[in-house]
Amino acid sequence: MDPDLVLVIFLLVLSALSSASETALISLTPAQVRTLVETNKPGAQYLARLKQQHHKTLILILVWNNFVNIAASALTTVYMTEKFGSAGVGIATGVLTFLILIFGEILPKSLATTYPKRISQLVAGPLYYIGMLTTPVIWALDLVVSTVLKIFGVKHNIQVTDEELIAMASIGAEEGSIDEQELALIENALEFNDIPVEGIMTPRIHIDALPETFKLDDAAEFVVHHTHTRIPVYRENIDHIVGILSLKELLKQFHHSTKSSLQKQPEEIALRQINLLTPLKIPASMPVRELFHLFKKKRMHMAIVLDEHGGTSGLVTMEDLLEELVGDIEDEQDLEEEHVKKISNTEYELSGRVELDELAKIMNAKFRHPDYKTVSFLIIDELGYLPREGQSIVLFGWEITIAQMWRNTILKIHLKKLP
Repeated sequence: MDPDLVLVIFLLVLSALSSASETALISLTPAQVRTLVETNKPGAQYLARLKQQHHKTLILILVWNNFVNIAASALTTVYMTEKFGSAGVGIATGVLTFLILIFGEILPKSLATTYPKRISQLVAGPLYYIGMLTTPVIWALDLVVSTVLKIFGVKHNIQVTDEELIAMASIGAEEGSIDEQELALIENALEFNDIPVEGIMTPRIHIDALPETFKLDDAAEFVVHHTHTRIPVYRENIDHIVGILSLKELLKQFHHSTKSSLQKQPEEIALRQINLLTPLKIPASMPVRELFHLFKKKRMHMAIVLDEHGGTSGLVTMEDLLEELVGDIEDEQDLEEEHVKKISNTEYELSGRVELDELAKIMNAKFRHPDYKTVSFLIIDELGYLPREGQSIVLFGWEITIAQMWRNTILKIHLKKLP
């Protein structure tokens, strides 16, 4: 075979390798490179270095590819001109364009897309050493390109956006690489910083709080009925939260008062007389991610959310933040508390915290109370005053009876369909 043709074929092979290298290295993600390095795969260390200097690596490959294509074109043109005269230029152009397009671009890039890891491992070593030998040339070209880009205000940006991460996770879920729960966790984590605390807080009207004049024995009874481990304590009204009563401190005070006859009894000690936790007060606009770090820094689990006037807008806990990430967290008390207990098809026992939407489904009714979320507020609104235990109202053919109250709080409701 003619030596010129052998050289052209060799240059075409180099062109194919260059094209495959370009596609394989671009297709390979940083996570895949890290996996190859951690598992000590052949060529992984070279591959990591090339990816670290991805811009210079791309220049190296493009320069090499263009060099071999130009050389192949020149040799083919000379060979065809010698064989066919002036017509050889056109023949050389047509033949080489076809060969480079099929064997130098489409086929190698298709293979590199299918086997990016394998091809990257094969070419990483040779590319690294070629880059070392041609460092001055690559450095000069990189300087020129960077200067031109700066003139036009273009900056290199390889940061992956939250939207791109969510899109990749969604694709992974579609392909079965990750399950739906993992996808939801990824989405929640990425959106964590965009949510203000007012979006997850317990609203002011649903806060269980105690006045600072409350006695310890009353506070203990309150805790028994509400199962909270931390309770805000206010002065005069809920806009002036002065402390947080912890269950630990409450038990400690009971222990001291019952241990010694010289100590005041629980019914004699007001909440303002004991050590309350200093309340953490935050603006409603604070992002939940920032609050999460603040909780960890101050080792606290509860914050009072303030409105623009400095009044109490709501309350947020560490559990609220974690539920925003992983979904509802059920503790022992959640499992024990059954909000809706079906006695028969026409009779139910409900918690006072049952939401109106749930009540509407049971009663097959539509309520006109968009501002109220729970059945307790519905009852109070219908009566126009705070009800007493045993009192009933009739709505949509159902009798709603206050089955249990504690002070001003409706704890249980009995619901019965009237004949």
